[in-house]
Amino acid sequence: MTLASRKSANFLSKMSKVTLEAFHNMGTTWTLQKMDSMPKKSRLILEYEQHFAYVLAGKVLDKPKLDIWMFLLPILLVYYMNDIKKFKDGRNSFAAHYMVIKKRALEEAAAVVQSGKNSEADALAKQSEIPAEAQKKLAELFVVLIDHYEVLLKAVGGDFDSLVRSAYNNLTNYLLFINQLNNAEKKLNMALKSQFASTPAEADDIINAMERHSEQMRRKEAQEIFR
Repeated sequence: MTLASRKSANFLSKMSKVTLEAFHNMGTTWTLQKMDSMPKKSRLILEYEQHFAYVLAGKVLDKPKLDIWMFLLPILLVYYMNDIKKFKDGRNSFAAHYMVIKKRALEEAAAVVQSGKNSEADALAKQSEIPAEAQKKLAELFVVLIDHYEVLLKAVGGDFDSLVRSAYNNLTNYLLFINQLNNAEKKLNMALKSQFASTPAEADDIINAMERHSEQMRRKEAQEIFR
């Protein structure tokens, strides 16, 4: 691993630690609740978000390449298999980190729909214990996600695509939501990055790739849902 790669890995590790520790006190029953026991719409939404996170991780993280000559040198094949394991572990870890906010927002949206109470995005953000400026951006992201999940939970449909079509009616409306979500995520990333004295170039590349691929994936999915 190059020095730049080590710096990038260290930065992303610290950034992940900030977010995970920040959300540690946002305890949620999702981690204890089996998916089979969830209401169907909540389960459909969660399954979609988990799949999205997993695919995004595969696009953002570099997967080791297998060359045919590795089979001629068993020791290199062993190294390759070790790298593959690290890649899979990294992908799973990335997806788990990515899902923290999504799960909490979905739980809040379900509570809003079930009880009729007002959503508490600001209160949720304050539970994160991250710096005030980042809390503001997190609250904005929570508002976007909770509103989105709320309309999906109130929609009619037997699968995720049907829920989206029922909730948003047309492609234009859904793309407006996607733009709001992309912008809210970018603002939160920027606020979190500002907590560090410097950001390694490779870490910036990874964060930019995450934002770019997220936008591309969402737009492609939107076109497929409303085609």
